[in-house]
Amino acid sequence: MEQAAYISENTLQLISLHDCLIKEVVVSGSDLILTFGHIDVLADHPLNSTGLSMCTGEARLRLEHAEGIESVLYDTSESAKQDDPDAEEDSHPREVDMLEILEDFEVLQHSEQRHPNGYVHRFEGIGSVKHNTDYAYVVIRCNRVTMEWNEFTDKAWFEGWADNK
Repeated sequence: MEQAAYISENTLQLISLHDCLIKEVVVSGSDLILTFGHIDVLADHPLNSTGLSMCTGEARLRLEHAEGIESVLYDTSESAKQDDPDAEEDSHPREVDMLEILEDFEVLQHSEQRHPNGYVHRFEGIGSVKHNTDYAYVVIRCNRVTMEWNEFTDKAWFEGWADNK
């Protein structure tokens, strides 16, 4: 992605990463860059003038001066019930390299907390097939967050969802 059409700093609380897949993980100096297949920009985001929550095309999240704090995979590889949806009850939490977990990681939940020198981000979700699609989480501290994307492609999957129930 060249220079993005939309560049947003420290507004990640106005972006939904639920069900967003990390396609690529790159370390550039002290920055961590996560490329997503798409993100969902909430209606209240200052760069979204549509009045609706919108899905984007490919998007890039840059965590500046990133530091991995914790990276845990709930490993079911030794579980006798590996294909059972409750297999994670028998899982073994183990630390795994943050970059390894984040590759092909599907974010289910993201939280952000301020700290004196920036932010702490917690990404929870499903690891890649390499990790048996097991549940995992990663905690990262950074000074600044920049989100970049080029286009809005459609309404976000959850836009109007409550109206259709």
